[in-house]
Amino acid sequence: MKIAIFQFSGTGNTWYVAKKLRDAFLTYDISCELYSLETSIDVNHIIDQADVIGLGYPIYGSNVPEPIRAFFHQLEQVESKRAFVFCTQMMYSGDGAAIGAKALRKKGFTVRQLMHVNMPNNITDFRIVRWVKPTNAMRLTKRVTRKTKRLSEAVVQNRRKRKGEGIGSLLLGLLQRIPVKLFASKASNLIRVDATCTACGLCVRLCPSHHLTLHDKQLRMGNNCYLCYRCINHCPVQALHVAKRTRVKRPYLGPVHDFTIEAVRRNLTK
Repeated sequence: MKIAIFQFSGTGNTWYVAKKLRDAFLTYDISCELYSLETSIDVNHIIDQADVIGLGYPIYGSNVPEPIRAFFHQLEQVESKRAFVFCTQMMYSGDGAAIGAKALRKKGFTVRQLMHVNMPNNITDFRIVRWVKPTNAMRLTKRVTRKTKRLSEAVVQNRRKRKGEGIGSLLLGLLQRIPVKLFASKASNLIRVDATCTACGLCVRLCPSHHLTLHDKQLRMGNNCYLCYRCINHCPVQALHVAKRTRVKRPYLGPVHDFTIEAVRRNLTK
């Protein structure tokens, strides 16, 4: 069996789960390659060469991020190719993984496994969510390892394991999706830059959507922000934020202590 996992990760949570999932498949001596959707890859060729594909992404208010929608758009029609979906969330995403499964099924994929994984909060400039306590690293590793092991077992055995496809999950998803969609539609004007900005250019290099640019040492915004919070959390002087009256005090730098944000854009093929 050959498995290809495609993932987009804003601040590292989904990447971490995808890597743990890849490690779980390797224990079965199964070939598993991990691809970042920020890299230039021939998605359909990779899918054609794989027996099973996986898709992972963070949930933004019970919706999928823009890179995942772009991924669906470029997919060619297949005939009963096996696939599984996993998503990361702070608390509850409702039908977050089911949205991805539905899109894949429209392209001819057979999706029998869905998984949601609760991960640490990376929204660090809103008082309403900053109350969420940091996750203990050891507990996080144990939880992710346990969940990815169960998902890998279900995929290897081709056993049904679905999460988030019930009516309750759908209603919860709609409850979050509608207001967040309205909020995100104004995202281009939401990122704020304080006078403390040093124009170091790190946020420009890290931005997955090329929303940020530097002109005459001034940071400028485009019109295609993903609201992934990568720039906000990795600004060395915490000059970027969304909330008007709240600045970042404790930036989220990734799920594990040795994590580097550049890792989310690397493909792991060996």
